[in-house]
Amino acid sequence: MKQEHQQSRLRRIAKFFYSKEDGTVLGRTPKSWGLIFAFYLVAYAFLAGFFVGMISVFMYGYVSNEIPTLTGKQSLLSLSPGVAFAPRVTTTTAFLQFTTFPSSINAPYVEGVRRLLSRYEASNLTTVCPDGAAAITFPEQPCQFPLTSLGPCAEPEASLKAGLPCIYLRLNRVYGWLPDLANDTVFPEAAIGCYGQNDIAKFQLGDPEYFPQLVTPSGEKYAKIPSTYFPFIGQAGYQAPLAAVRFPNIMKNTVVLVECKVYGLAGVDSEVMFEIAVDGRKSLV
Repeated sequence: MKQEHQQSRLRRIAKFFYSKEDGTVLGRTPKSWGLIFAFYLVAYAFLAGFFVGMISVFMYGYVSNEIPTLTGKQSLLSLSPGVAFAPRVTTTTAFLQFTTFPSSINAPYVEGVRRLLSRYEASNLTTVCPDGAAAITFPEQPCQFPLTSLGPCAEPEASLKAGLPCIYLRLNRVYGWLPDLANDTVFPEAAIGCYGQNDIAKFQLGDPEYFPQLVTPSGEKYAKIPSTYFPFIGQAGYQAPLAAVRFPNIMKNTVVLVECKVYGLAGVDSEVMFEIAVDGRKSLV
């Protein structure tokens, strides 16, 4: 009895998967399965087409390749550019180490400055702006930044061999931003000043050298960021203006904490911090 019940159950299961008498598979005729397949094919094709259409509208109708969707006060930067230093020899730390003698320690820095300054080579996409005056074609054709304004830091490898590594400073690009000077009598241009992060670091760092340099009426010295190169509006070949700083009196064989701040701009309070060590011990390789 039990065996007959099991056989009957197996026959019902087998008939569910395929019934020769009814011509069904899993309880449905081939026509029914065809209609279901056609329905889902059309439904998912419609959903896929709708998704692709919405993405296309967003990418090509709403987001521009040339102009940010949010600019000015609506953007995350809110017309307040940050200050950055270069080269960053590692992506994980803001530590810069140099030696005053030939060493492989200097290699990442040398590679970084070569890559940085190669972006400022003469190009037919830029125009010469003599004496800091914008050309007629500006801003559609951006000004070429003259590396000669960086003084000895235009040749960073030679400066490094002299024991004076150059650190480069710039303001981050903000679309459409123009420098708004807080007091053009004191700061006729945007300025950046670098100092030790505390009293001990200030003593260890010594007085910096800036290229190009801005001197206030009170005699304070800063790195100068000329306004000639703004605004950035996505121009091809745009060259963000650079400034350079050296620390000729830095205490050797010591890690010094440095901060560089922006001065002279209304509503801009940006700074960047890094550590620097200039090693004079020849035991390193």
